[in-house]
Amino acid sequence: MRVEVGTEGRVTAIRFKRWDGSEGVASGKVFVHAAHAIETPRLLLHSRSEALPNGVANRSGQVGRNPMDHPTQLSWALSREPVWPYRGPLSTSSIETFRHGASRKDRPAMRIEIGNDGRSWPKGAPVSTAAELARQGLRGSELNAALRDQAARHVRLASQVEQLPDPDNRVTLDPNEQDIYGVPLPRLPIASTTMSKPAWLPPARRTRRSSVDSAPRGSSTATRRKAPAISWARRAWATIPRARWSTAIFAATITLISSSSARPCSPPAPRPIPR
Repeated sequence: MRVEVGTEGRVTAIRFKRWDGSEGVASGKVFVHAAHAIETPRLLLHSRSEALPNGVANRSGQVGRNPMDHPTQLSWALSREPVWPYRGPLSTSSIETFRHGASRKDRPAMRIEIGNDGRSWPKGAPVSTAAELARQGLRGSELNAALRDQAARHVRLASQVEQLPDPDNRVTLDPNEQDIYGVPLPRLPIASTTMSKPAWLPPARRTRRSSVDSAPRGSSTATRRKAPAISWARRAWATIPRARWSTAIFAATITLISSSSARPCSPPAPRPIPR
């Protein structure tokens, strides 16, 4: 609930509240506050006092500022052959050739992640796939066969660009709403201007807007932005005509995945255990 700071300016204790509403105090010589990019500044900002009116460790006013995400464009399709997603880590491969080169003087680094999670990120699949097939009237063995066929061929790409720090993008505390422990909810006001909009948005939508998660629906390509792409990131998408660039990369990747999946993979030969 609160970080306690002694007269010498060092943290002396952490006050917390349990699920049953009872409170406790954790004391020690060294404290590690590792609650990630939102909850860490949230607690530090909430722990303000008369001696620390801006919160703990925030004399500079930088706590909560400059969060950086990677603005992402999602693309998804069905491959010709099964690629068997929904197994293992979310991603084990990617296209990294856009991260360096002469163009880096004009645009930020970019990578294209090849996901193992099928369409779960953009569409909520395979659950949403089963629901859609059921709405089409499929039941029993027909539903099972159709779901297996589609889910085995789900492909998802995530084109991600680097985002530079912007002090106007910051974590602040909500002045009116609190959680069940009495701690103000975090707010993420994001200042977006015409120049900071990603180039994949249509011109009519390049207006000032605050958002923590926006994505156009109903198409095979969506934009997920937990923070805006500033002008540096915007140039990455403007370097090459969007439609031609996206189509070429996506088609080449799907072809590569499909052709690779058609070849059976043999497990590696066991290595002898050293004695």
